[in-house]
Amino acid sequence: MSEVLQVAKALAQSSDSDLVRVVGIRLMPTSSFSDFFDFASALIKPQNISGAVSALTRKQIIAFSNLLSKSTTKADLASLNAMANMFLVLRLEDGSYKPVEAAVTAFKQIVSAKLLAELIENKDRKAADIPSSPRQADPQSGISAFETVQALTELVIELEQNYVREVGRGQVGLPELKRISLHLGRDIEYVRLLFDLRAGLHCSY
Repeated sequence: MSEVLQVAKALAQSSDSDLVRVVGIRLMPTSSFSDFFDFASALIKPQNISGAVSALTRKQIIAFSNLLSKSTTKADLASLNAMANMFLVLRLEDGSYKPVEAAVTAFKQIVSAKLLAELIENKDRKAADIPSSPRQADPQSGISAFETVQALTELVIELEQNYVREVGRGQVGLPELKRISLHLGRDIEYVRLLFDLRAGLHCSY
């Protein structure tokens, strides 16, 4: 089965909200799509997939690398699920994941061995251990900016598609936090901070 056919099949099995989400995240015009094959072909075009790979979070980069080396861990599953929602990887019937070849090519071009090594080395470091030198901090800031922009984009799309019940004074309940945490491939505290940031942006207007 060709990869376009595999992606088209995955698209056909997705819900309408999932399709809207991937269009929003991947920033793709849909006016020229006549069927799922057109959609799939556009999703795996090098110029379209490179932007998505460039915006991968630290955890997603590590998870993708582990998938390529066949060393996936349980900690990678949330990230792999999030990348499947972006159609950078495909979910197989046995529950495993397969990388999209165009994403593999873009990943190898964008994520250098040096960057990957730094991400793996720094993933468990405490904030106090992070270098304070601007030269060292700038690359980390760039990665964090990509992570935040991607997560906020997904959060906005999620809020447009699904009602989120608030409890107390504008707070989001734990079940909703868990659901969105799983969708974004982030921990609950990160999602809580995103909601706080969203609330702050809303109030600023």
